[in-house]
Amino acid sequence: MAFYKYSADKIFDGKGGILENMCIVTDKNDTILSVEPLPATKDDILFVKGWICPGFVNTHCHLELSHMKGKVDTGTGLLPFLMQVVGFRDIPIENILEAIQKADTEMYKNGIVAVGDISNKADSSFTKNKSLLRYYTFVEMFDFLQPQLAQKTFDQYIEVYHTFSENNKDKKKLCSPCTLHSEQTTLHFAECCQSKW
Repeated sequence: MAFYKYSADKIFDGKGGILENMCIVTDKNDTILSVEPLPATKDDILFVKGWICPGFVNTHCHLELSHMKGKVDTGTGLLPFLMQVVGFRDIPIENILEAIQKADTEMYKNGIVAVGDISNKADSSFTKNKSLLRYYTFVEMFDFLQPQLAQKTFDQYIEVYHTFSENNKDKKKLCSPCTLHSEQTTLHFAECCQSKW
């Protein structure tokens, strides 16, 4: 079995410990086998200046909205935010896809290894399928409490759900905003009836 050894000025163990004069031993799949004291001979150790730490997890992302970065007010509440999002509907798809790719690359370069991404459309599926990050895609449903459109809306989001691949580390899940619990929230009931999804 091939072993690889890594070390740095400091190693953060993810549990609050900061280690010095230690090395991380992995197998060829980068599975950590052990953390050991630095040996006297360091020829077979890849040493990096700075810190080694566990990868970061972005637990709430909207990758498909990357083209709006810095263009939408924050802290406004849901309805004003959604009104601003609607204003960006006519952006060329090439610009949207480029911004998605750029955001994916930026997250990777900043040490993020996994992302919980909320999606309403399938725009980010191509990038996710070739990304170095592990994605968990939550397909979010909106119908703005229009019971007559619930089934059509549900079907639209099921199509988005099926567009996302579970290959290349991407996992997917359906979710609906159940913030208003009433008999009018028929999109919620349509989703619940389709629990096999």
